[in-house]
Amino acid sequence: MEQKDVVGFLQGDDWRRPFDAAALAAGRKLARARRVGEVRAQALDSGDLELTGVVTASDGSVYCPELVCWEEHGGVRLDAQCACGGGRCPHVVALIEYLAKDPAARLGRALGGTPHIGRVIGGKHLKLEEVPAGDTPDSGAGQSPLFLLQVEKRPSGDRLAWLPAYYARAQAVYGGHRVDLDPSGVLTPVGTGAGVIRRDRAAETEALQALYALNLLPGAQEPPQGIRRHAPPPVPG
Repeated sequence: MEQKDVVGFLQGDDWRRPFDAAALAAGRKLARARRVGEVRAQALDSGDLELTGVVTASDGSVYCPELVCWEEHGGVRLDAQCACGGGRCPHVVALIEYLAKDPAARLGRALGGTPHIGRVIGGKHLKLEEVPAGDTPDSGAGQSPLFLLQVEKRPSGDRLAWLPAYYARAQAVYGGHRVDLDPSGVLTPVGTGAGVIRRDRAAETEALQALYALNLLPGAQEPPQGIRRHAPPPVPG
């Protein structure tokens, strides 16, 4: 089965038929609220396509619905299952709705495509895009961020012994300016020499949910409360 066949299937309405109105409405709401996190796809030896995703329900519960697509009688067929107890649930709908919004690009990424691979230099560092001349944001501007997960090795010495051997820093990047992701939801605007950039709450919330699904806790690099006198690890320049 070819990828274009699955793309065409997602763009149509046939996939909606097995779901009742309540599941379709609830799943659409989850997808629009950016509750769908990491999505992965795998081509099986049988020629079928298996997709999994991370969906965070409104109560904070996390589900990982699974889809299997295969070709039958000239068309694409779909089967699904979810840990909530069924394969016709809102979590499955949310995953499909997410893919259907931009099926070619999102399915390509799920299969391992890297549309931004040109930003990786030597497999080590991410080259951040600067704001082009004439496009510097003002106090009323807003823009979608890039996200950077930077893995660091604990510096030597006893001063930072409370850190694990390796730790990660999760940041949102607005026009070349980095800010740490903050689970508290307090999004201080990014100040620049030419104005203020308003942060994208929905995009940062989606990034946080993806980190939670991977069992990562943003802000864990900060010193524990009992040793606040110690400085946090240095931020690379």
